[in-house]
Amino acid sequence: MDNNINSEEQNNNNEPNTLNNSDMTNTTITPSQQVYINPHVNSPEEEELLKAFIGENYDKITKNEFNVSGFFLKTWYMFYRKMMLYGILICLANFVISCIFPFFTIALHILLGFLVNKLYIGFAKKKIQKIKNNNPGADMQTLKNICASSGGASIGHVVLGLIAE
Repeated sequence: MDNNINSEEQNNNNEPNTLNNSDMTNTTITPSQQVYINPHVNSPEEEELLKAFIGENYDKITKNEFNVSGFFLKTWYMFYRKMMLYGILICLANFVISCIFPFFTIALHILLGFLVNKLYIGFAKKKIQKIKNNNPGADMQTLKNICASSGGASIGHVVLGLIAE
């Protein structure tokens, strides 16, 4: 008899499987309890910091695929969200597109409407990582306060963005 059991045979058994992971000790999971684990899900700590960074529109930004403000306001929305470099790059892209292909500017609007939330979340995660690296001994509340002051929205940045445009 072969002692090697392939995963199909093991999953068809009613015997529980043992999951070994560096984050968990030996955890017994029966086949009916097996679930898909998304490797891109943030830890609860990272999620709290992201909420603090984004501010009151956290649910809208993380759950909606299309951002109406990003569609209509393009660069101004990016400046409002303190994404100065992205705002300047989109401003330049809009200028080039409107000069060479004026009919494609609506395509840029639509594209930004779909991408601005993803861009902002990526931007926020990078900023949060920098904050964590710069404050290695800080407790969670201190990190949340720093994230809240570094993130969010700013009318002053819109003014700076308008000057940059």
